[in-house]
Amino acid sequence: AQGSFPVPSQDTPAPLQRKPLFRVGVARDEAFSFYYEDNFDLLEQAGAALYFFSPLTDLALPKDLDLLYFGGGFPELYAQRLAGNHPMLEAVREFYSEGGRIYAECGGLMFLAEYFCDDEGHEFALAGLVPGKIRMTKRLQNFGYKELEVAADTFLFFKGQKLRSHEFHHSVWDSEGQHAPVYKMGERAEGFAAERLIASYQHLHFGAAPGILENLKNHLLLKRKIPV
Repeated sequence: AQGSFPVPSQDTPAPLQRKPLFRVGVARDEAFSFYYEDNFDLLEQAGAALYFFSPLTDLALPKDLDLLYFGGGFPELYAQRLAGNHPMLEAVREFYSEGGRIYAECGGLMFLAEYFCDDEGHEFALAGLVPGKIRMTKRLQNFGYKELEVAADTFLFFKGQKLRSHEFHHSVWDSEGQHAPVYKMGERAEGFAAERLIASYQHLHFGAAPGILENLKNHLLLKRKIPV
């Protein structure tokens, strides 16, 4: 160390700036706070521009979005406020009705349901894009790491694709297994899949599911007729 000499300073090259390929609105506030930060990085690496918004306090969505991403959290603690934000609920419905895609995990599934029932029996009407009611219970439901098989082709997954996830919630969806599911776990059919909507209790790390962000990008660019 005593015989060392100073190393000439080098300017760090600025990162290359590129125009985003698609725009993702991310629900993030006190009600929706559970995300893997890696997922944001991976979305940006795939060409996404992220726009954060609050389903609790914002009255409108960011403009010109291609995808809505609802993560986990504790929407049950804010059910009255979420249900009372009618402009936001209507904005989410309108986004979907006009061709937008939605990906929702756990708390997002709760927000997108027709109704939420708290542990005191109070019911709240929510976004209404997932049929049925979410009801709170007194104990953890289906807690732990899971191995999944995708049940249908979607804008993220291919049918038969194997995934791993994490599940942590105290609520139950009263329509589980009664509609087209996203996943199969043995005999259990879980989540809700529609043409442009994926909602389930599963938390995914996108880095552990090779190809899903490329699949998303291809779907979104094809929709906008941009060469992939």
